[in-house]
Amino acid sequence: MGRQLKFRAWDSEQNKMIFTFDGEYKIMVNSEDCTVFCGGHLPNGDWNEPPLMQFIGLTDKKGNEIFEGDIVKTNTDKAMVICWSDRHASFTIEREGWAFRHYFGEAMEANECEIVGNVYENWDVLQHEA
Repeated sequence: MGRQLKFRAWDSEQNKMIFTFDGEYKIMVNSEDCTVFCGGHLPNGDWNEPPLMQFIGLTDKKGNEIFEGDIVKTNTDKAMVICWSDRHASFTIEREGWAFRHYFGEAMEANECEIVGNVYENWDVLQHEA
């Protein structure tokens, strides 16, 4: 059995994370290349395509679901970002300014990390550690 597929998106127009897609936005799949994207019409009629972030299938040590774009702190207290690597076809953790890119499972276990924010709302967490 595979992991549950869940997505969230950052709506920069409303400055909030969208966890449900209740008609305001729709998740669409491109039938030619199977890419997934989210989009919807703004009140002024413009089309908005917020960036999608996928649930990685794991939770942190507090039981919170981990998504792409989450900033996590490890047991060494270093903040890192959860990313998808097309090259490696896996989720990775990265730290700005470092040549540090590891498969998530190799570098740490999910139960060793804690979500401290995400790259859209809490980028300053990483800036303070640079």
